Amino acid sequence: MSVSYELYHTFYYVGKYQSFTKAAEFLGKNQPNITRSMNRLEEDLDCKLLNRTNRGISLTEEGQLLFEHISNAFEQITLGERKLSEAKNLQKGQISIGYSIGANDLLLYNELLPVLQNYQQLYPKIHIRFLSQSTPNAISSVRDGLIDFAIITSTKLPNDIEEHTIKSFQDILIAGQKYSYLYGQSLSIKELKKYPLVGLSQNTETFQFYSQFFANHHLSFEPDIEVPTATQIFPFVIKNFGLGFVNSEYAIEVLGYGDVFQIPLKETIPLRHISLIHHKTKPLSRPASVLLNLLHTTSGNRIS
Repeated sequence: MSVSYELYHTFYYVGKYQSFTKAAEFLGKNQPNITRSMNRLEEDLDCKLLNRTNRGISLTEEGQLLFEHISNAFEQITLGERKLSEAKNLQKGQISIGYSIGANDLLLYNELLPVLQNYQQLYPKIHIRFLSQSTPNAISSVRDGLIDFAIITSTKLPNDIEEHTIKSFQDILIAGQKYSYLYGQSLSIKELKKYPLVGLSQNTETFQFYSQFFANHHLSFEPDIEVPTATQIFPFVIKNFGLGFVNSEYAIEVLGYGDVFQIPLKETIPLRHISLIHHKTKPLSRPASVLLNLLHTTSGNRIS
């Protein structure tokens, strides 16, 4: 059965006002058109929906049944249209952002929070939700439409995912005072096997990065201590649980305190990237699109 949406639309207001005249006034139509539409709907459904008397109209039992279902549908449509209008005008809405547990938290503090603060000042009614995820889960969430976009350590991506580089960085090797006898020395990656290592957990892209780095030198990467986030490597190294690879830019402050020191590595650690990803073909919501554009254009955030 194929019935015109317009007929149901007219029926909803006829049933709501129990009047052809009031329905016609609301819809901006003349009464004969409303009458013809209701006659057509009854013909299409092969069912009497309205009782017509000199006193006016009322719904039949079948008409009341249909009206209850039509009402629910149109109320949801109206609510959807209102929420869509609010989202388009950035009066309400939500942005969901995946944040890879392998990405350094200090990137969030130093690079992204100023942009988010500016965004919230412009659009205070938009709710921003961060979800801590592994890189593979963040990619899957973007592909499935569960989040608007994600911030991850760069990795090989599916063809339907678009990537924008936020920041490039270089890791360094640091150690605590227990290993002060190594100060001024450089170590090879093979020599690192003599010392305990602190690293991220196996479900992170960072762990996979170092597994590949070690494998390229015919070695296995097996941290003695695994921690959930990059910033947690620092306290474990300071407390002498082992040596650790950390972002050089964010290590500067910690190195200045004198609790840890850098150990030059003879092999070159490949440059790494932190990226913002979103789906290539699934359209972003209006709030998410505006935030992405702000991240693109804000000075100091080198998204490319």
